[in-house]
Amino acid sequence: METETEMVITQLNQIGDMSLRRRIVTMMGYLELGNPGLVILDAGCGDGLYARLIVRDHLAPHSPLLHAVDVDFGIAGEMHFDGVCFWEREIERLNELFCEECFDRILCTEVLEHVSCAMTALESLFRMLKPGGILSVTVPCRNYPFWWDPVSKVQEWVGMRPKSGIWNMHRELFHPRDIRALAENAGFIVEHMDMLTHYCVPFSMQILRLGALIHSRIPVPGTDRHGEGPGRWNPLRGIKWVFEKIDALNNQTFDTDTSAVNVALKMRRP
Repeated sequence: METETEMVITQLNQIGDMSLRRRIVTMMGYLELGNPGLVILDAGCGDGLYARLIVRDHLAPHSPLLHAVDVDFGIAGEMHFDGVCFWEREIERLNELFCEECFDRILCTEVLEHVSCAMTALESLFRMLKPGGILSVTVPCRNYPFWWDPVSKVQEWVGMRPKSGIWNMHRELFHPRDIRALAENAGFIVEHMDMLTHYCVPFSMQILRLGALIHSRIPVPGTDRHGEGPGRWNPLRGIKWVFEKIDALNNQTFDTDTSAVNVALKMRRP
C-alpha cells in the first residue's frame, strides 16, 4: 500500500513548479491525515488545490470535513465538491466563522506574507486549533537563493525594495529564526522546521511567471496544475525534465543558514 507521501507524489508528478510540488509533499506529511474524523481548516486556500488533493483525491483516507477560507472567494468558490465548505474571510477574523478549539488540523501555506500582522494571524490560528492539533505552515524565505530570483536580489543589493518576483504582492519575507519566534510567541510548539528548495534553475521565478502568463493566454492541453502534465510529444517535457533533475539535489536536509525558497514548519498546540 502506498504511503501518504507516495500518494502525493503520484498525484503531483506532472506539476512543473518544483517548489510548489515540494511544499505540497512537505505539508501533507506534516498534517498526519491518517486519523479518522479529522476536521481540517485550509486557511488561505487560494484556488482550492489542497482541498482537492485532501478530499476529492482521497489523500486523507477517512473523508475528513474540510473548511477552506480565503479573502478572495471568487477564486475558491470556483471549486465545488463534496466534503469542502468554502468561506470568504480574513485569517484575523476567523472567530466570526468558527468557535475556538474546533479544528484538528490547520493548513496555512504561503499566506502569512500577505497579511498585515503575521503574529495576529498566528494567534487567531492558535485559538481555532484543538489542544494537540497540528498547524502546517510555509512562508517565503527572506534568504532566498540568488538564482531563484536574480532580479530582486540585485535590486536589494543596490538598496531598492523589489515589487515583483518573489516580492510580488508580499508584505514581507521571513528569516527562519523570525517565523519560529513568532510561532512560539503565539503559543505553538515547533516540532519540525525545514528549508525547502535551495537548488533551482536560474531565473526560476521569472520562468514560472512567464509560464503562467503563456498558459493563461494560450492554454497548453494537459498542463493544468489540477490535471495531467505535458503530453508525450509536448516540448515542455524536456524543460520539465531539466527542472526535475536540478530539483532532485534538494532531496536532503538543509540547516537554517542555507538559502531556500520556502521555510516550512510543523507546529502543535500544547
